[in-house]
Amino acid sequence: MDSIPAIAIDPKGDLTNLLLTFPDLKPGDFSPWINEEDARKKGLSPEEYAAKQADFWKNGLASWGESGDRIRRLRQSADFVIYTPGSTAGIPVSILKSFAAPPRAILEDEELLRERINTTATSLLGIIGIEADPIKSRSIF
Repeated sequence: MDSIPAIAIDPKGDLTNLLLTFPDLKPGDFSPWINEEDARKKGLSPEEYAAKQADFWKNGLASWGESGDRIRRLRQSADFVIYTPGSTAGIPVSILKSFAAPPRAILEDEELLRERINTTATSLLGIIGIEADPIKSRSIF
């Protein structure tokens, strides 16, 4: 909201809940995200439990001086993207895909192929902590 770019790395996966921004804080907004087993344990229907969650968040945010208008401004001013390694829960990220055979256009262009090989080798060396030119440096193994 203050035009400060941010990238959050979330190894545990709990920051993704910050994307659950509902400016109107209506029970229906919360319904898809509640745990129905938690509702059952409390003797509530899913709809009742969603209403309680909506009230909980509305009151909690109000106690901090936050409102639905501020949530709305946040949603309008930021792009939210979740990249997920090894999962389709967000935008999948996988370094293994980079090991796939290059497309024909790259295979047929010697310069592009050399660049692909160099990039892949440099990336692999970087992953294991070796800073070296894979083409020109002497073997370190």
